[in-house]
Amino acid sequence: MPRVATFSQPKPVAFELAARVYVSAPTATVNVTGLSTAYRQVRVEWTARHDVGTGVGYALCMRVNGDTSANYHGNIITLQGTTTTNGGISSNTYGRIGVIIGTATSTTAGQTGGGSVDIHCWAQGAGTMGRLHYTYQSHAYENGTISWYENGGMFYNVAPPYSSLQFSSVNGNLQAGSEFSVYGYF
Repeated sequence: MPRVATFSQPKPVAFELAARVYVSAPTATVNVTGLSTAYRQVRVEWTARHDVGTGVGYALCMRVNGDTSANYHGNIITLQGTTTTNGGISSNTYGRIGVIIGTATSTTAGQTGGGSVDIHCWAQGAGTMGRLHYTYQSHAYENGTISWYENGGMFYNVAPPYSSLQFSSVNGNLQAGSEFSVYGYF
């Protein structure tokens, strides 16, 4: 008699909204706390801009558990107009998650940068991977002349548990209208 394997139907994976922060006044840092340490994966979706009137394409930063030590490493690829650059980031004090534009440099009111971050192994960091890894992509459009697209992968060299994320601009404040949504799944 032949052997027949049986398989159970996998449970659908659904992200739950863990937090949504809408910036109503300029702020240096957006804090998202109280995230479950049992999430398998965390996803961040954001739109943001900074309040510095000159210079476009400032980095949007993310920190884990408020850690400002040099524990963030990774690689990025940036496309600005028709110019592509890439590079490595080693022993940085924040993880990069995209490019944002300033308020005074934009000729169209309400322009923002936007992107997403997929954080892998949120709870499993101490097990199979040992540390937290994430990938991101972002886009910002400036003055109708320059488009900034960036993607990358980062590595946070500290073992779990992880329970909070902090977001900031590398220069200036996050402007009113910026929004950060954090989702997790078990």
